[in-house]
Amino acid sequence: MEVPGGRRRSAQSLHEAPHTLITAREPVTINQILKDDLLFKTNVLHISPKPDRNFRLKGKRSGQATKGRKVPLPAIFMARMKKFCEGKAPKGLIFPNGIGGVEYHFLRRCKNIARRAGLPNWEEFDLHRWRKTGATRHHEAGVSVRKIQAWLGHESLEETLAYLGIEDAADETSQEQVNTGALSAFV
Repeated sequence: MEVPGGRRRSAQSLHEAPHTLITAREPVTINQILKDDLLFKTNVLHISPKPDRNFRLKGKRSGQATKGRKVPLPAIFMARMKKFCEGKAPKGLIFPNGIGGVEYHFLRRCKNIARRAGLPNWEEFDLHRWRKTGATRHHEAGVSVRKIQAWLGHESLEETLAYLGIEDAADETSQEQVNTGALSAFV
């Protein structure tokens, strides 16, 4: 990777990569992830409430506040995470701070990683933007809005649609899909 001044920089270290990849999916909860939350056999992150750590989830209607939610992650990433977690206690934090407690400065850490990687807009990093970008990329790749809604933990479909920037269900793209879809043959 090219950085300012024409120097070359290698890809992020294994220690830095998990912060970036998981944060893209779940910026608010990354500091609360335990080794037990990573379900390696199914490549899933189980985001669950942790009353003993004063960590709770939103969501009254769906039961998410008590059951949590499961978010699939790429197999290659989970393989790296499995290696990264070797030697960690099952109830141990994946990304603890320097004294083993909850890390409350992830934004600062991510900005530092981005700065060292030579990204031009590192000062503008916003963890929530990564979550939104991840959701948008999944939607563009064909993942259903309902599935994205479940992954994000949104109570309402309207919230997810707004999150994805879908303002009008009758836009030009939607009209084209209707005109070429399965029901068009019956008209």
